[in-house]
Amino acid sequence: MEEIYLHNVIMITKSEIEKYFLTEKQIGLLFLLIGIIAIVAALIFIFLIKNNFWRGAAMPLLFFGVLQIVVGTTIYNRSDADRTRVVYAYDMNPQEIKNKELPRMQNVNKTFTIYKWIEITFLFVGIILLVILKNNIRIENSWNGNAFWVGFSLFLIIESIMLLGFDYFSEKRHYIILKDYRSLH
Repeated sequence: MEEIYLHNVIMITKSEIEKYFLTEKQIGLLFLLIGIIAIVAALIFIFLIKNNFWRGAAMPLLFFGVLQIVVGTTIYNRSDADRTRVVYAYDMNPQEIKNKELPRMQNVNKTFTIYKWIEITFLFVGIILLVILKNNIRIENSWNGNAFWVGFSLFLIIESIMLLGFDYFSEKRHYIILKDYRSLH
């Protein structure tokens, strides 16, 4: 197995690069499937259950489900080309990884930061909305008027936490490969 060395320390192998992109492809497929499940659940909530709580829950599921399908499909479709391109560069011109792939991965990490702040904002909106609704429920002593918004805020919180988790683990994987790319000579 060919390896790229820096100061006699193994930094990254071709198989690690391939494994990284194959895992990325699998994550894209998982994200796509979760998006499909979210949309199916939302449609069931809207058309079959017909309860205000579940209709409220359907709104974040629809929004994030579409987002997950788009992102998952993009990652899934792009991963093979990225793997081929980087493995070819590894064999033919390792500096290309440092000059082209490293900046691309750094941009990906910048977008993770943006995504995390958006997801944290959605999380706090859901929590604040739930707190406001809780205070109103005590006053009205009824869930009926707020059931839609309670479902909406709970599922906004659930989806935000799930997306934050996905981004955390994806970002962690990116930082590991970035460190290895930076070490190429």
